[in-house]
Amino acid sequence: ALGMLPITLHLANSFSRDVFVISLGFLFTAYLLYLLKQQENYRWWQLLLLAGLCALIAPGKFIYVILCLGVLLLDWRKVPLINRIKWKIHPVVLLVVAAAVMVPFMVKYMLTINPDFRWTLFTVAPLEDLLNPDITIDFTISLQLLLQNPGYALKLLLNTIFSNGAYYIKSIAGGVLSYNSIAISDAFIFITLIVVVICAFGCSNDSYQLKKTERIAFGGIFFMLLGAVILLCISWTFVRMETLYGLQGKYLLPAMPMLLIALKGKGITVNRDLFRPLCFVMAATDIMVALNAFVVILQR
Repeated sequence: ALGMLPITLHLANSFSRDVFVISLGFLFTAYLLYLLKQQENYRWWQLLLLAGLCALIAPGKFIYVILCLGVLLLDWRKVPLINRIKWKIHPVVLLVVAAAVMVPFMVKYMLTINPDFRWTLFTVAPLEDLLNPDITIDFTISLQLLLQNPGYALKLLLNTIFSNGAYYIKSIAGGVLSYNSIAISDAFIFITLIVVVICAFGCSNDSYQLKKTERIAFGGIFFMLLGAVILLCISWTFVRMETLYGLQGKYLLPAMPMLLIALKGKGITVNRDLFRPLCFVMAATDIMVALNAFVVILQR
């Protein structure tokens, strides 16, 4: 369903790097689910393929490396050679401890290279100085500025939600297509989003039910990526702007399968196979979206 969204099909016909990242995000999640369901031990080529997908995600847009945290869900007891070691402590705990030990050495290394290197939570210039109308230079927002001024941060967040919230939801499906800003009918967007939500329902013949920890992990990865996207957009936003700049729903598409999987449960189940009907609805809607775009172009 996500692959048949108007925005996904539109991007597939472009040279945007989002095509590469979205495709790898879908493929990585699908293969990870395949390995989670696998009963026998993992094979080396399976783990190398998963590592290769992670290595390919990073050059597209680095923030999507967060998706690779999903590999921690794999059962380490099924990994070749490692499963022969009698662990008294979980390997993930050992990795966390090792990372914590490395942090002081990294800080010392940075201080050796650059003696002025230091960690700070506050900006040098106060907010009122940055908003001074006499200053002709506009400064971009930093995380330190938001931490220093929580009231300003809350106002920016609320203004962004109230002003652009509907646009963000619509842009997940493709409310506006192409650089020519071709607006698509809200009815088509509503239909595609409904189909996506239905696909997240549980099915009576599901061959594998995700564990609660796996669902929580998938949801956590999605919201971590959402936070990274927001932080990235904050760095593009100038202090005098009232809303975040550059935020779009399509940036969350690579992790959208993980969110839908996290919501998938036994609460709402479907007793019949809806795969073909939903594909038909999506295909028919995509045809109408294409005609909608064609009419808009003719009217111009």
